Amino acid sequence: MATIKLGPETIKTWESNIKVLDTLQPRLAEKLRAWVDEHGHEFEHEETESASGMWVKGLTEKPFFQPAEVPAIHKKDAKKPVVLIYGMGVPPYLFKVLRKVASDLLAIVVVEPNLALLAYTFHLT
Repeated sequence: MATIKLGPETIKTWESNIKVLDTLQPRLAEKLRAWVDEHGHEFEHEETESASGMWVKGLTEKPFFQPAEVPAIHKKDAKKPVVLIYGMGVPPYLFKVLRKVASDLLAIVVVEPNLALLAYTFHLT
């Protein structure tokens, strides 16, 4: 079990991401700023590795499991121009998913309803 706590070096990444988000999705940027104003820039949580993945505790109301392997994308799905990803977990899981989808997609839509996970990702990537 590892306890992860972000340091001040992630603030620059956060600020760069929010600056871009201000131009693309200003309402989302406003919601994320409000969340960080209330909760701060530290995302202390526990990540517990297992043979089949990782349990994440402390970022969401309930712990969640993030599998080690990304779900297979079937050949019939690879021909579709848009992929919808619901729930991005914690980095680097999202990147594993993004690397697995076809490079000729028109769009990848990522839906993450949890502001803590979204803010955490914007601090790290």
